[in-house]
Amino acid sequence: MPKGITIKGKSIDAKFKSIENILRRMGRRLSHKVVGIIPPSIIFQYVDKSVDGIILKGILPAGVLTKACIAVKKYNTKKAVRFTFKGIDNEGNIKASSLDTRKSMLVDDINLKIESPSFFTINVKELDESAESIEPLIEDIWITILFQTQRVNSDTQTLMLEELEILEDLLEEE
Repeated sequence: MPKGITIKGKSIDAKFKSIENILRRMGRRLSHKVVGIIPPSIIFQYVDKSVDGIILKGILPAGVLTKACIAVKKYNTKKAVRFTFKGIDNEGNIKASSLDTRKSMLVDDINLKIESPSFFTINVKELDESAESIEPLIEDIWITILFQTQRVNSDTQTLMLEELEILEDLLEEE
């Protein structure tokens, strides 16, 4: 059973703010829906020089690599290169996505789904495979990737609407 409504504040402005908060809470109770957002994890790496074309290695739980940002300060080739994002699970299944560029800064969607824990690599190679190989192909590389873990890997909290309002009150008092 809800408690009585108390308007807080000594000044008119404080009382109006209190009434606005009460109305906002009452409006939320009408919808009975609360949305929580799970932000992506950020994977970032700096590599001085690519070694054998590999610029990042790791292991990831199930989820999706959503967006990649790559900055390359020095290309040692005149042509575009291919960045390949590859996930290999324990059964040898391979999922890959690639981006071709010669830009100094690239931000693009890769949307590479990782089904189960997988080994993950990013490598770079020349698009023209008949060309003479240059080592290192690129230098001074900055990489940031957004990784959205599956919801089953996330911490879940169940709150009653009243508990959520108490948390909101604490934040408003700060």
